Amino acid sequence: MFTTFSILLIAQKSFVKIESGDFSYAGSDFRFLGFNAYYLHDIYFDNSKRNVIEEVFQFAQNYNFKVIRTWAFNETVFKSAIMKNPYELSERGLEALDYILWLADKYNIKLILTLANNHRDYGGIPKYIEWANSRLSSSYSHTDFFTNDSIKAWYKFYVSSILNRVNGINGIKYKDDPSIFSFELMNEAVCHFTNHQIIYDWYFEMGQFFKSIDPNHLLTTGEQGYDNYNHHYSDIDLFYNSADFLLNGMKGTSYIMNSQIEFIDYTSYHLYANLWGMNYTAGNTWIRDHDRIAGELNKPALMGEFGVKFGYSNIIGQFLDVLKFCRSENALIWSYRHPDIPFDDGYGFNEIDNPDLITLFKEYTDWLELNRTAAEIPAGISLHQNFPNPFNPSTTITYSMETEEYVKLSLYNSLGEKIGILDEGIRNAGMHTLSISANSGYLASGIYIYTLQTENEFQSKKMTILK
Repeated sequence: MFTTFSILLIAQKSFVKIESGDFSYAGSDFRFLGFNAYYLHDIYFDNSKRNVIEEVFQFAQNYNFKVIRTWAFNETVFKSAIMKNPYELSERGLEALDYILWLADKYNIKLILTLANNHRDYGGIPKYIEWANSRLSSSYSHTDFFTNDSIKAWYKFYVSSILNRVNGINGIKYKDDPSIFSFELMNEAVCHFTNHQIIYDWYFEMGQFFKSIDPNHLLTTGEQGYDNYNHHYSDIDLFYNSADFLLNGMKGTSYIMNSQIEFIDYTSYHLYANLWGMNYTAGNTWIRDHDRIAGELNKPALMGEFGVKFGYSNIIGQFLDVLKFCRSENALIWSYRHPDIPFDDGYGFNEIDNPDLITLFKEYTDWLELNRTAAEIPAGISLHQNFPNPFNPSTTITYSMETEEYVKLSLYNSLGEKIGILDEGIRNAGMHTLSISANSGYLASGIYIYTLQTENEFQSKKMTILK
């Protein structure tokens, strides 16, 4: 049972903040590797497995995972439901969230709480639409979740109820609880084949509503990073295997536009390269592009989900190496599967089945703790030979600069015809890496020339594609 002393003790702790475009906690930079454990609330209702919840926090503490992302919604008809109907909450469901927050404080782990789901799992938008069709006497669809005033009111009721909830264990309102790192408005919101303005307006309205109740906690969208402004990203054919759906607007959402909303404190993106039909080299570019765009907005970026099913440790290690050279090195792995949890989507890891991954993650958290040894600034400007060369289907190009300046990196075929721009803009001093992905058929076998041009320099190299 909570006491006045326990309330004061928690209240004295700091909230995670944004300072100079980075996460900050208690006056210091806050860098982290964390993981997803979406099932924590659901497990609470299985008495034989309730111990799993605390063991997940123990695992996080033991291996220096500082943040856990989990679902803070459930609109199902099962006993684990939190919102059983519009304007009807289950006290039992809320007690489970109370327990999770209490454990987060006990183990000094920060939580990212997601407030709704685009997908059917645990209710999500499909359940809201089902409620609308049974109560509002009309035929509603996915898009109406973002536009209909009644449905939006149901969501706002839920958000307000969660933020104003007084934890039955420690007596702290959720909106005052520093154990919460941030909230997400929705997991992976999309609205297929609609104008991105629909989701943008929803994020704006809900973000403003959230901040009117809770100005202390950070807020993000929870989106995957899709866009309809492909000219802000690396060339779709040269870097993304011509996977147009990522950036052509068909998902009805825009990472660039959503991230600019004043109520959104940091940007959100996910990465499932194999699921999206990209090779893993294209995944490297996805990370760099989203981190760069967030930097231009002076906001931190967070890769809130990433995982692979095949070549696990090698590919995960590759993504972590890319993060080391990003402005925001923070990420959340999908997902930690406690050894006593039977269900697995193929992406789960744990200390028993994946000791190689645990070692990899521990090395990364150790690297974060070392405060990032400053890299030596190279002298002059240098365009390096791509590796591997010859290659199929992907290769890496690196160039280095002594000072910040404008650069243009171009690709030509053997006849001197320009194929495309690999990189262009003002770039910081240091090493810069790009990963060409050529398995879409856009680039044929042959010899190509890539050039680096600055105000005073022009350098070129040859590379060979073998298919």
